[in-house]
Amino acid sequence: MAELVSGALLTAAIEAVLNRLASGDILDFLRVRNLQDNFPLKKLKTTFNSLNKVMEDAEERQYADPNVKNWLDELRGVVFQAEDLLLEIATKASRRQLKLELHPHTGKLRNRLTSNVKSFEKDIEQRIRKLVDYLELLAKQRDDLGLKVGSSALTQGGANRRVCQRLPESSLINEADIFGRDADKEKLVKVLLSRNKGKTQSPMDVIAIASMGGMGKITLARLVYEDKRMIDGFHYRAWACISKEFDLVHATKAILKVLDCSIELEKSDDLDPHQRKLQEMLKDKKFFVVLDDVWNKNHAIWEAFRTPFNYGAPGSKFLITAREQGVAKVMRCTDIHFLEPLQNEYPWKLFAKHAFSDQYVDPGLESIGRRIINKRGGSPLAIKTLGSLLGTKLAPQYWDAILKSDIWSLSEDESNIIPSLRLSYHYLPSNLKRCFAFCSSFRKIT
Repeated sequence: MAELVSGALLTAAIEAVLNRLASGDILDFLRVRNLQDNFPLKKLKTTFNSLNKVMEDAEERQYADPNVKNWLDELRGVVFQAEDLLLEIATKASRRQLKLELHPHTGKLRNRLTSNVKSFEKDIEQRIRKLVDYLELLAKQRDDLGLKVGSSALTQGGANRRVCQRLPESSLINEADIFGRDADKEKLVKVLLSRNKGKTQSPMDVIAIASMGGMGKITLARLVYEDKRMIDGFHYRAWACISKEFDLVHATKAILKVLDCSIELEKSDDLDPHQRKLQEMLKDKKFFVVLDDVWNKNHAIWEAFRTPFNYGAPGSKFLITAREQGVAKVMRCTDIHFLEPLQNEYPWKLFAKHAFSDQYVDPGLESIGRRIINKRGGSPLAIKTLGSLLGTKLAPQYWDAILKSDIWSLSEDESNIIPSLRLSYHYLPSNLKRCFAFCSSFRKIT
């Protein structure tokens, strides 16, 4: 993840430098002092433009080639120095202009400012020339590394980079779009509708769906949640997404609101009144509650949260989704359903649906596509992401370039992200990469 964010920030920083070089402050600075021809800013701009053209190739190759990654790190340092230097020029020019506007008829001030500016110009020129020399060295290393202009699979395939509007999320799902999870669903429904297994006096069992990210835990939980047998089998149903910081009040309020949307919630953050209201509502009622994306490993927090649920009727159930098995142990789960990768023909069926949208499947593309999904097969999220990516350009050379990408050579431990998702990120428009990098600086909230 760190490499993704730093790559996006570097691309954004280079573009920021190029935009600053074309800004009014810098152009006025050059024009007023007749420096356009001699001053090295023009050469700085030309060199940055040249290096920026190989950024796509460098970003992709850095994962497999440490020399390319070191080259990007060196370039990043120069880019940030250039940003600081251009900001100095713009600030100096603005201050000078402001002083002249406040004292337009003071010749002594004008002479002093002119003298200061000449000294500033000399210092700036020396620093820019050092940056240009460093950039020219990086340009030579670029050639030695074999970095190419527009060499990414997307450019080779000629695909258009389009910004797509994100659809609003919905709890409704189309079962026709789900592949290979029928057996998982039936097993879970059977467990959830069965008699309690717990050995304590609690009237409820806790069942977990556990797997690594991208396996479809939420999708499976929604399939179960919307199943008619589950709707008919419980007096109350509720779904709540739990953040990494298990906020007891927030989670209790969320469930209360789902159970009764007309209920007036206390404005205070005191847990007691909300739990009492939930206790009254659930007393002697059979409930089914889904807690999505649970990370909590503090047993005391879980015990405090579940207190009002102990008043429900026997046969009540919790279904949680979690990435870590340790979470299920802390919550004393009576059943843990481990979600396995998709098997047999299901990965290809899911991929084909997103790549071809139920249209004609070209045999040549199918051959390449099957080899691609075999590289990281089994993860529904990764398969859907790849299908959507490749569906934008149904060209053999484009698919073949994706197949041969260096990103596939990394294990998940080395890359910290599923390689197919990394590929999807790699071919985002640069403005969306910057947005991704910016958003990644915020902690997750619910």
